[in-house]
Amino acid sequence: MAIIPNKGVFMVEFLKKLRVRFIQFPGEIYQTLCHIKAMIESWVTVNIWRAGKQRVKFWINISRLLLRDQFGRLNILSKGGQDLTLRRRTQSLLAGQKRVLEMIAMGAPLPKVLEALTRTIEQQSPELFCSILLLDEEGKHLCLMAAPNLPEEFNTAIDGIAMDAGSNGFNAAIRRKGLVIVSDISTDPLWVDFRDLALRYGLRACWSVPIFSRSNEVLGTFALYYQESRSPNPYDLELIETAAHLAGIVIELKRAEEALAKEKEYLAVTLRSIGDGVITTDTEGRVALINEVAEKLTGWTQEASKGKPLTEVFHLVHEKTRQTVENPVKKVLEISGTTTLPHHLILIAKDGTERLIAGSGTPIWDKNGGVIGVVLVFRDITEKKKIEEERIRASNLESLALLAGGIAHDFNNILAAITVNISLAKLSVSPETEMFKRLTEAEKASLRARNLTQQLLTFSKGGEPIKRITSLTELIKDTAGFALGGSKIRCEFSIPGNLWPAEVDEGQISQVLHNLIINARQAMPKGGILKIRGENITIGPEKIQQGWPLQPGKYIKISVEDQGIGIPEEHLPKIFDPYFTTKRKGTGLGLATTYSIIKRHDGYIHVESKPGVGTTFTIYLPASQKETEIQEDAIQVGTLIHPKGDKGRILIMDDEEIVREANRRMLNYLGYEVEFAKEGTEAIELYRKAKESGKPFDAVILDLTIPGGLGGHETLQKLLEINPQVKAILSSGYLDDPVMADFRKWGFKGVIPKPYKVEELDRILQNVLSTDQTS
Repeated sequence: MAIIPNKGVFMVEFLKKLRVRFIQFPGEIYQTLCHIKAMIESWVTVNIWRAGKQRVKFWINISRLLLRDQFGRLNILSKGGQDLTLRRRTQSLLAGQKRVLEMIAMGAPLPKVLEALTRTIEQQSPELFCSILLLDEEGKHLCLMAAPNLPEEFNTAIDGIAMDAGSNGFNAAIRRKGLVIVSDISTDPLWVDFRDLALRYGLRACWSVPIFSRSNEVLGTFALYYQESRSPNPYDLELIETAAHLAGIVIELKRAEEALAKEKEYLAVTLRSIGDGVITTDTEGRVALINEVAEKLTGWTQEASKGKPLTEVFHLVHEKTRQTVENPVKKVLEISGTTTLPHHLILIAKDGTERLIAGSGTPIWDKNGGVIGVVLVFRDITEKKKIEEERIRASNLESLALLAGGIAHDFNNILAAITVNISLAKLSVSPETEMFKRLTEAEKASLRARNLTQQLLTFSKGGEPIKRITSLTELIKDTAGFALGGSKIRCEFSIPGNLWPAEVDEGQISQVLHNLIINARQAMPKGGILKIRGENITIGPEKIQQGWPLQPGKYIKISVEDQGIGIPEEHLPKIFDPYFTTKRKGTGLGLATTYSIIKRHDGYIHVESKPGVGTTFTIYLPASQKETEIQEDAIQVGTLIHPKGDKGRILIMDDEEIVREANRRMLNYLGYEVEFAKEGTEAIELYRKAKESGKPFDAVILDLTIPGGLGGHETLQKLLEINPQVKAILSSGYLDDPVMADFRKWGFKGVIPKPYKVEELDRILQNVLSTDQTS
């Protein structure tokens, strides 16, 4: 029983257990109660002093009846008292739990959430301090996650404590998988290692409980510390269980959230690292996700595409028919399996860009085996297709090159016989006769045929030029006449008589001119005037400083100007690119080959064009500094070769009888004694015997390629062993062979492509035989 200063009686049974000495109502509750004239219910906060102890706050609900006695004095008779501390603690715990769950929902970090949880538990008692320690991934150490009100030095000491460390209540709770109660730290052996530190900060009791996951895996410990030695009462035990349970829920939720975030990040990184486009949809065909590659290919962002119909984002048409393609999601759902996208698909991006694509679609299954969506994986194969087409073209060109090489070789052998006989016939006819003119035209036609084979080889493979000093005037006029034959185009030449000579490959430069003139002819289908000019120019250092891609020096400038339809400005930078063409049946190799040939001649080609006005191609070729070496190639009309007998002995190695016979006639006419060999071994033996007999050969003419036998290169190596001073001339119909272009490197003194005229053979033999024998 407790006496209240107003002489009323307040009867509370549970106060007997608390050994209450005095109860004080806050404020003016007593005076207020004196004016209450009816039965009321209210909550009253009181401070209770327990005997010999400090003040403790309780919440008490008093149901009471206010009466006056016979003297008019107020009596407060308690009908009953109920301790609401447990209710208020429960409400506080629930509110704290709500805050913790809200923090989880808002994505707060795990340490912050656990700190809020420990503060919630600590609010249940003013003497209570909490800490949460979690096991690391290896399960060997306990890491401090939250202890907001424990001393920093104490926290530092327990953070990272090893599971196999000495005596402490933390690892004991984990090992035992149950509550470990240390009522008095000063005497309990579990606190031997940390006793002094705990007592220094006034910690007298510690209750440690393991934190479990839903799968009964130990995650860590929840520890409650008190500043007085004590054991838990039933309420404390319930609080400990609640704290550990909440901690387990929080940790699992956050770890699941972090694992999901990590999985999403892995997915995002994976999608970013995939070189293909990826689009996922639901079963209705609405876009759910697209990766960065798909964003670039479609022109749609993830945000803009989400929820859109796939056909709007992934717009497909057939490459040839331009018809819209069936929604691939529909196809995947119909067969409930993976399907390959049809061939020849064009993806039209948001900005209208078109790309050729290939890919596949696959269902997305849930854990129960149901289809919940579709994933499409696709890639841009535009460049791949171009490369494949170029590979096929290159393969075709390689096959063509083999065929062309064989044709060139055989055809040139035939032309050799024709050319030789025409040359010999010309030498027997007076230049003033009609026959001489007809033979000259036939000879030119044969040489043009030789140039065509060379063009075919250059077109298909490209080869190093076989250069010789050449006057370009006749080459330009002959090529133009041949290219414009039968057309409505009139060609006007403006070429000075003193046009400098150039050291060029006649066949390749003829091909360049032929390509440009044919382009001009095609640009003027109704006819017109084609102007071809030639002039001598000198490029000084000032031009180089202005960006000219040439070295200073003398050049021959050749321009081909048409009156055709012109070239659109946007096409000009691309016209020399391989396979670029605007012609329906064009290959795109003509100008690319032209550019390549001019570059190999250390020259430069430039184009200017205006649609509807015409196009002018300008070529710059280095002028030769060897003017004195120029021979009158086609010896002036009317000039005959006057052969002289006994000029020397010549050995000719060639596998074609028709060539051997043509050479025999030419060389005999020129005054040479001739012997023949069909292949290298025979030539070597004939050369050795002639040297041993004292009647050596003055020169040898070796065919480069001998099917089934030693060719010119191999044969020469053996001849050099017999006579290091051997004078060998290389001859071949394979004009693109690198040995032909750099014959001196291999030991030859001269080179003569097939077919050749008597004058050419005479000149090359004179040049070679006139060189010094010494070495």
